[in-house]
Amino acid sequence: MDADWTPSSGKSYVASEVFEAAGWAFETINMHSAVTAGQIIGKYDPNDKGAFVWHDGPLIRAMKDGKPLLIEEANAMTSAVSLCLYAPMDKDPKKRKLTLIAHEGETITAHPDFRLVLTGNLGYRGTERFNPAIQNRIADYISLPYLSQELEAQLLMKTSKIDKDTAQNMARVASAVPGSEVVREPEDPAGRQIGHEQQRDEADADPRQLSRWDRALHRRRRDV
Repeated sequence: MDADWTPSSGKSYVASEVFEAAGWAFETINMHSAVTAGQIIGKYDPNDKGAFVWHDGPLIRAMKDGKPLLIEEANAMTSAVSLCLYAPMDKDPKKRKLTLIAHEGETITAHPDFRLVLTGNLGYRGTERFNPAIQNRIADYISLPYLSQELEAQLLMKTSKIDKDTAQNMARVASAVPGSEVVREPEDPAGRQIGHEQQRDEADADPRQLSRWDRALHRRRRDV
């Protein structure tokens, strides 16, 4: 399953809350460009005696124990890491296996209860699209948009001490701030565009930004 789209909309929070409500222990890993295949599958690390000992990564632990694996910011993973997910994501349960060449060729067969949940901000700046092999293996997509102004104001009032009018004004301003805009390069006299389109980042007024704004208001009131 993939939960995608808007930044700070609560994708990872929703997934972890579902797991906890169901009483499922789960593994998690946050992806970025420096995460290696060894960090998700497993690798040898030195112990306190200086000997190298194999440690299963979160993917292998989840496959063995029949737990969900929550991969956050999945569309920031490298191609080397995505290769590790092809077999575990196969639609045929019998093919959900991984051979650990680095660990004596051990073959891991996924437990029937193993599940994989990917979260990411598809199309967001600084990230990549899932390649076709990953896309074809995702069973369900769930898109989580931002809250409405009314619900966002209610959330601000619940999580802080601000009054209703202030919360509504903050939510109204947040909804009016654009996330980004396309800036085109200048054209030459013949009308041809020089260079490429560029994405200019603006200050996204997402729920995290609203929380920072709320904390800043409290600090300002305390200092006055």
